[in-house]
Amino acid sequence: MNEESLQKTLPGKHSTSWAILNGYKRAFNKAGRKNHRYLNIKQEPNSKVEGVLVEVTQEEFEELKKREHGYNAIDVTNKLESKPLGNTAVYAFAAAASSLGGLKVSRKYLDTVLAALPPEKQAQWIQETDFEGAQIDEDA
Repeated sequence: MNEESLQKTLPGKHSTSWAILNGYKRAFNKAGRKNHRYLNIKQEPNSKVEGVLVEVTQEEFEELKKREHGYNAIDVTNKLESKPLGNTAVYAFAAAASSLGGLKVSRKYLDTVLAALPPEKQAQWIQETDFEGAQIDEDA
């Protein structure tokens, strides 16, 4: 998750760590506002998604649910390669795939997503992400 984007919803310091989620793949398969596709995860056996765990309070979790409108919070605790300390449940936001027609991926949105990664990981991230045939809208 992009730190700047997180701060817009949940200002302040948050403990974060990298994690690997088994059995899922990143995909641009959710129709979004402004006629573009949004990033999502989809179940896919033998795939892995590297992402960020963000420790939040219950109140902050409720704020994230509002922000991630159209996504469901799904418990993925048992799908992680390594478990967080304690009995903490881990949730990811996922949505049912949308009917996408000719929707594109906004360049600005893609750049925001990529900003969360070190530059040396960005090309690999793009290669491992399913764009499902989507073009990138360089003007949006």
